[in-house]
Amino acid sequence: MDVQKTREARNKSVVVFTKFCQSKELHTRALFCFYEGEDAKYYGNRVEQITRRSCDNIVSYNCGGKAGVLKVKELIKKKKQYDHVKTAYFIDSDFFPQKNLEKNVYQTTGYSVENYYTSSTAFTRILNYAFGVNCNCSDYQRCMEDYKKSMDVFHRQVLFFKCVDKSTKSK
Repeated sequence: MDVQKTREARNKSVVVFTKFCQSKELHTRALFCFYEGEDAKYYGNRVEQITRRSCDNIVSYNCGGKAGVLKVKELIKKKKQYDHVKTAYFIDSDFFPQKNLEKNVYQTTGYSVENYYTSSTAFTRILNYAFGVNCNCSDYQRCMEDYKKSMDVFHRQVLFFKCVDKSTKSK
């Protein structure tokens, strides 16, 4: 097995479930978070703030995709001995949002977690906090205009690809 396949294997739902089961000493105190990919980088700090838990009381797992997260959720749910364990699952809406989700499942409001990085609010925060460009600067107005133009171009191009993808599937 090559290195890449080995890396991918550790994110398989059964492997993640096994790691969860082996963490018995943490089952009574930790919050176990399951992500589609490397989304802990986005959610981690927010989970700490919302739950008021320190990072050493949060255990995060990369499940290798939405199907992996949902599979791990079902594996845990089947075992009564894990009913007391605090879990949270994070999935993207993608094109087909899941319906009737349990309260410990968070689904993005947009297509994916990456949408949160590209919102105008996120861009404003980057300008302000990372570059010191405040909203009352002429540079800020210019940057926001360029951002909006670039996003418009991007959305038109993505719309084109969506149309092409749908037309090829109907053939």
